[in-house]
Amino acid sequence: MTSWLLALAAGLGLAALGYAGRGAFSARRRIPAALRGLAGVLLVALWLDAPMGPSRPGTRLLALDASASLDRGGVGDRWSRARAVAESVGGRAVLVGEQATDGPVPDRPALPASRIGPLVERARAEGRSVDLVTDGELDDADQLARLPRESRVFVVEGDARPDLALASLDVPLTTIVGDTITVQVAVVAGAGGAPEATLRLGVDGQSAFSATVPPLDPWAERVVTWRLPAPAAGLRLVGVWREGTPDDEPRNDTLRTALEVLARPTALVVSTAPDADARWIDAGVRGALGTGVRTWWRVAPGEWRESPSLSPVAEADVRRTVAEAGLVVLHGDTAFFGPPATTLRGARWLVAPPAVEGEWYVAPPATGAGSPLGDVLGGASRDSLPPLVAAAAPALEWTALVAQRDKRGTAVPVLTGRDRAPRTAVLSAGGLSRWGLRGGDAATAAASLAGAVAAWLAEAAPDARAVVPAVGAVREGERVTWRRAGRDSLVVLRWSREGEAGAARGTDTLRAAGAATMLLGGAWPAGRYRVEVPGGAVAVVVNPSREWVPRRPTVASGPVGTAAAAASAPTARGALWLVALAIAALCAEWILRRRAGLR
Repeated sequence: MTSWLLALAAGLGLAALGYAGRGAFSARRRIPAALRGLAGVLLVALWLDAPMGPSRPGTRLLALDASASLDRGGVGDRWSRARAVAESVGGRAVLVGEQATDGPVPDRPALPASRIGPLVERARAEGRSVDLVTDGELDDADQLARLPRESRVFVVEGDARPDLALASLDVPLTTIVGDTITVQVAVVAGAGGAPEATLRLGVDGQSAFSATVPPLDPWAERVVTWRLPAPAAGLRLVGVWREGTPDDEPRNDTLRTALEVLARPTALVVSTAPDADARWIDAGVRGALGTGVRTWWRVAPGEWRESPSLSPVAEADVRRTVAEAGLVVLHGDTAFFGPPATTLRGARWLVAPPAVEGEWYVAPPATGAGSPLGDVLGGASRDSLPPLVAAAAPALEWTALVAQRDKRGTAVPVLTGRDRAPRTAVLSAGGLSRWGLRGGDAATAAASLAGAVAAWLAEAAPDARAVVPAVGAVREGERVTWRRAGRDSLVVLRWSREGEAGAARGTDTLRAAGAATMLLGGAWPAGRYRVEVPGGAVAVVVNPSREWVPRRPTVASGPVGTAAAAASAPTARGALWLVALAIAALCAEWILRRRAGLR
């Protein structure tokens, strides 16, 4: 209505502009003025695309959640109810799971996810309100607010039966022979609670530990923790399974993951004088290299402890391992085991805080010419960094960091390095822990410095494999995440599922963009896989879909959506006769205007 009022006002204005003050009320001028006004009204209405009738609701989009959670328990009661609700709403259903797809409604739902993001995008693009039939267990329920207005959700509920599900399994991806690993499994009860059950933990199918889970209330959660010695070196399968009274859904009673046990550590962090700086450097190295890092502290003459367990370690074992390791971070007395040039075989980072007190500040340039580390401060402003305790580091092939006494003295190198084998970095400064405690840019700079040096040294003794798994317990329907261990930008994986025929084989291609370290692969069916990667092999376990794990509903029945929906009312631009009428009015007005003697 507003657009037609604007068009009428514009038409009257055009008529008044052309005929006011010229005897507008004479018979010879009324008709041309009216024709000009009519043409003006029509042209403005066409420009505004004014409605040609009352607005009517547009056609609605029916969406049916076909995720496997509607078939939990195998009874099919919720799926039958969902189909009945969809039939009562009417229309051809769009199936919602990983995507929003058209197709026949299946006899049983099996999609491994409950995401409505694709449905929201489709509804907004078409401007159609949605009728969504679901069990309420949506992965991205917050997307409902983006649906067009007048959308509705119909939540169907199933019978509340007892069910205890294994929700998550937390196991290190890598450990070292002789280490103690922590295994945590989270269990959750369904809508009907859960009876008492026994959980068993096993390695390569052999039961090692057990724990009793008491009865749980509906939706209650509990975490069970075990600590066990690392098994023999190799690729191992760690699994947790439930035993006891059968419950509603047996497909959520088992979780497994692969564990790689190394014969020796990937890197060593050794401190003869452990302090806050040593702990900060240890955290930075672990963050950069991931697992496979072993840390030893010398807490007294002849007495060594392993971090974080603080279990005793023989000094002879420390000396032997340091001499054989491919990467050593040595903090404190860097000559404790002898001259590093002769006693250390692999890449090394020597951290030697000086005994001389004083305040040294990072000076420009923060990155020296030729340094392979880039900006070791991670973009932090040097003016925001607390002072260090420093001394001049030995001159090597490049300098990555310089500092000056009291901001006025001569700048000296405090972080230097050498590229030729064995790779070497020397840090002659202390006080990185002050940076970490300061927070903000200072903490970023401390973490960036430790991580940059560790990552650069690791390139000298990299994992022979191009990629390794980045996540342990993967679920069906989830893409496998890989950590890039080499420099290959294109990696082809060849996988085979154990226990299956030759048909269960395939390839997956990973493409790295720039310096990306995390790569996303494909989503695989549930099973245990042996994956051949360039440089070696890895094991990947894909567990049953997360849809089998009961979850408290994240949405309730009712109206949703805030976006505008399209209307089905016809508009002016769809009526070509309005264009013809406007042109005819202008032509008639011109003819009558000429006859009246007006130009």
